[in-house]
Amino acid sequence: MSAIQQDIPNSSPLQRSVFLITFSQCDASGLAKPDFAKVIVNAWKSCYRSKVLQWVVSEEQHQNGGRHFHMAIKLNTKSRWLRARNYIDEKHGIKVNFSDHHDNYYGAYKYVTKEDAEFIVSPDHPDLSNTTDPPKTSNATKKRKCNRKASKNKRKRLSTFDVVQIIQHHKITCRLELMALAARWKDEGKTDLAEFVSNRGSKVVNDALETAKELSCAQERLLRSKKSRIEFLKDQLGKTCEGGCDGAWQRAALEILDMNGIQKSDFSSAMVDVVAEGFIQLLNDEDKVGEAMRIVNGRIDYHTFPSDEAVLKSLA
Repeated sequence: MSAIQQDIPNSSPLQRSVFLITFSQCDASGLAKPDFAKVIVNAWKSCYRSKVLQWVVSEEQHQNGGRHFHMAIKLNTKSRWLRARNYIDEKHGIKVNFSDHHDNYYGAYKYVTKEDAEFIVSPDHPDLSNTTDPPKTSNATKKRKCNRKASKNKRKRLSTFDVVQIIQHHKITCRLELMALAARWKDEGKTDLAEFVSNRGSKVVNDALETAKELSCAQERLLRSKKSRIEFLKDQLGKTCEGGCDGAWQRAALEILDMNGIQKSDFSSAMVDVVAEGFIQLLNDEDKVGEAMRIVNGRIDYHTFPSDEAVLKSLA
């Protein structure tokens, strides 16, 4: 009998909003994890007014070859489980065990998922992972169990690096989004992020946000810094206009050149000089810059330079 199975009693049902459910030796039933979840959710719909808000199902493989399903559910209101267990037995002919020992969903979620990396969750289930959880290899599992025995009551706090990884994983861009995630996790019983933002102060939290942002775009910015302005210009060759433009920028540009009596080839040459050498170096060279540079008033943003293929080819 597994450690999880031993911890799932089947007596004295109490009203709870979180339950652990175990289906031992499930091979003969022919059910897969999604099927088992459906059995439990449908049983709850048939027996109670309370609704299953979210669930997680994992599978445990035993040395004797048998499989167990483990499931944690969260309800919208407190309820008992006895009627649902009897319904499942009568309708499907399977016996499941219930536990009402967990006071919050996060504790039940961690309990169910600790041995199965391929657990499944309900639609719109909140992401409760730190992305810093220990690896799930057999060697790592053995080491974690030894560490648990050595320091049973010691709980690891989140480091700044852990929080940076959480920010990147959840694509958080501002302090408000991080606070909202901490609040959601706290509601599920997962308090480590809320403790971090509460105890470490605004400076550490803001530094974590800034570090996550820098790490996310560091490679892209490094590659960008190694490109010349002309390379940026060539990258735009063949790209389409921004949405809604439909070539209007090119028609407007040609009209301005025509109104000022400037040849497109002269303007193109001047633009290439500015992009390649920089405007400051050419500012005092009246003959080289010419009338085209007075038209653009020196405000050249080569990152957003026009991308029409015909015009860019004329700049080559």
